[in-house]
Amino acid sequence: MKSIICICLILVAISVASHADIGFEVQVGQSYTGNLLLDSSNFQDSYYNTNVNLHYYPFPIAEISLKSEYTYYGELIGLGNIRSGAGITLIPTRAESPASFYISANWEKLDYRQEFDVYNTNDIDILSSLGYRLGDKVQLRAGISYKNTKYINSDVADKESYEFFAGGNFTLFGSNSLDLEGGYSYAKSRFIDEASLNIFPVEPKEEPGNLKSFYISPRFSRPLGGKTGMSISFAYAQFLGDYDPVVYSYATGFLSPWASVWEGNSITLKLKSYLIPKTIINAGAGYWNKNFLRMFEFPDRVKTREDDLSRYYISFSWPVPSRSGMFFEPTLQIEFSNCTSSHRLYDYSNFSVTLGATIRK
Repeated sequence: MKSIICICLILVAISVASHADIGFEVQVGQSYTGNLLLDSSNFQDSYYNTNVNLHYYPFPIAEISLKSEYTYYGELIGLGNIRSGAGITLIPTRAESPASFYISANWEKLDYRQEFDVYNTNDIDILSSLGYRLGDKVQLRAGISYKNTKYINSDVADKESYEFFAGGNFTLFGSNSLDLEGGYSYAKSRFIDEASLNIFPVEPKEEPGNLKSFYISPRFSRPLGGKTGMSISFAYAQFLGDYDPVVYSYATGFLSPWASVWEGNSITLKLKSYLIPKTIINAGAGYWNKNFLRMFEFPDRVKTREDDLSRYYISFSWPVPSRSGMFFEPTLQIEFSNCTSSHRLYDYSNFSVTLGATIRK
């Protein structure tokens, strides 16, 4: 069945994209991971992924996009899911103008099989950004984004957030580039009333709450010779105020709605090289220190979690152009990660290998 779905998605994309004002990208891949759930269980699995993206340009200033992604797991079949979405992007300013305006709106729906359908979501993401170019070496930007995540079969972790950001890109001493961005986020959600946890065995009560945070992220990049480039990024995020909410912990931690909500810092290094003929090499390393929101776990009540995560990867791609203007690009990626956590469930390491191929126009 998974092979039939992959073939159908690919054929539809190529057929529709035969028009000059339509572009497409199809990605298929198979991965093996030694730790699918990213915890101390070390559950091994392989999974297959097909991703189709269509881009339609009705006017020079507009892009309409459609996407569909299907993932199938070999052992943990219930984790299989379909992600679908649509979006529109408008850039009404001229390319030669020093001022630029960008606005995008995207909708996405994620559906798991029945065993994990508590994680099904509807997401809306709206972004508006204004930029200004000062000569050839300075580009400034500022903007606002709105995100709304609705869990279809549960409202425990519904989130609505606003983010304000500003930054700039600066060219220094030839080809050196420094990008600096900072932002403030204000999110509304529902958290556990901590006082209700002392009333056993009454089920914990929920209460609305606000989560405020800010971040700052500089990135430095430069070429290393004629066929290699590098970038190094640092990020720091911190919650604001005295409010220290408690959230539900989930048995499948990497699917938790709160897995991406943390304060701390990170540093990443990326390299891209064309030294080997007809081959693109991407490699990188990163370190993250993450302090998560406090978690409620029965019968241990409230627990804290702080992770130190290291990740290393290398990938090889071989792009092959065709006379029709399409590209075929097989890819091999190898990745290793290791996490040390104050919560022993999340002490883990993981090794994964991914084989994939991309067709684009």
